[in-house]
Amino acid sequence: MRGFLEQSPSPEPIHLFKELVRSKFPTSNTFTMAFVLKCCSMLPAFEEGKQVHKHVIVSGLGENVFVKTSLLNFYAKCREVEMGRQVFDEMSERNVVAWSAMIGGYAKFGMVNEALEMFREMQRGGVEPDEVTMVSVISACAMTGALDLGKWLHTFIDKKGINKDLEVNTALVNMYAKCGCIEKAHEVFDAMPVKDAKAWSSMIYWSSMIECGIEPSMEHYGCMVDLFCRTSRTEEAFLFVANMPLAPNPAIWRTLLVSCKKNKMLERGEIVAEQLLQLEPLNAENYILLSSMYASASDWVKMSVVRRQMKERGIKAVPGCSSIEIDGQVHEFVMGRWSHPEAIGIREVIYEVSKRVQENGHEPWIVSVLQNVGDGEKQDALWEHSERLAIAYGLLKTKAPAVIKIVKNLRACIDCHEILSKLQNMFRRWISVYRLDDSENEMD
Repeated sequence: MRGFLEQSPSPEPIHLFKELVRSKFPTSNTFTMAFVLKCCSMLPAFEEGKQVHKHVIVSGLGENVFVKTSLLNFYAKCREVEMGRQVFDEMSERNVVAWSAMIGGYAKFGMVNEALEMFREMQRGGVEPDEVTMVSVISACAMTGALDLGKWLHTFIDKKGINKDLEVNTALVNMYAKCGCIEKAHEVFDAMPVKDAKAWSSMIYWSSMIECGIEPSMEHYGCMVDLFCRTSRTEEAFLFVANMPLAPNPAIWRTLLVSCKKNKMLERGEIVAEQLLQLEPLNAENYILLSSMYASASDWVKMSVVRRQMKERGIKAVPGCSSIEIDGQVHEFVMGRWSHPEAIGIREVIYEVSKRVQENGHEPWIVSVLQNVGDGEKQDALWEHSERLAIAYGLLKTKAPAVIKIVKNLRACIDCHEILSKLQNMFRRWISVYRLDDSENEMD
């Protein structure tokens, strides 16, 4: 089994384990269980892993720390966080590997507050984190733009003398880059003695990478397209994509579509949208972008066609969601929902801000509201966008010169872009709103 695991992921250890169970000789031991569970986590093979868990219980090996940790790691890798937590809670002895696996499971599943709280519990329990732990926690900060926590973790690593290996340094570069601290990301990147393709992906220097003999990956090409589009060089981006040696992925086409919409390049946008919908015919965001492009060009007929296609195919729009870190806690807001415990205070801030913005002559971009309602209702809908709720909460809970950092799941509408600029000038606060996911990043 160990021999197969040292190679690329293979189901052979599972087949060997099945034969072992059938023959009932030799008897499985802790090493056997750990190896086959590792195989199940690498493939991943969730159903087979659950069967191995049953054999662990029957064989009486369930109390072994080595086996328990392997079980926990298996469930975390398979994104079965609740089952992993159950195994974790049942452990009488928890080593750094167990803590790291649980923290990593939460982080990969997007449960950032839980990951960070688990890290705090680990510290309170007197367990010293290692490099694997720090990569998971730093990644959790990157997912939500929790820059203050990320900086504290960087200091913590230096203070504790934790080895800043390739993975830790890459996680730091990625965290700083995604939180908008490009200079700090550069600083960490430049100090790295060894840089692999993943590190270059986090902090890309295109020409330098080519000179170093590193073959650009899809993510690198995506970064270049994003750079072209951010500077409104949409035509250059289109030609760059056309000459790529790799078939562009949906993220690249989506970046192009947004740029076409922004620069009112309707014909180019339709060509891009056709490619995008072929690759992702069920992704609601693609249809929203296309219908929004038509709406911005006042082509209501084509916009209605796109909306009808969504309805016929059973595709529902994903609601906008934004988050903000306040005192080490991440607060989430969803468009149009007022379920936050401090919703009354947020409403008061929204009312005051909207009033001041209107007095300053702002004309709301109601064309971005794709609903068949009156202009007044469209203006109200704009103020319920998730990033505005998050910004209002930031204004409510923080004072200058603290930066208000917002992370969101969808692209900001044109009106939110304009409002952001006005709010910064009106309140003399630095407000950062950016989109964050595995493949795309939008900084305002």
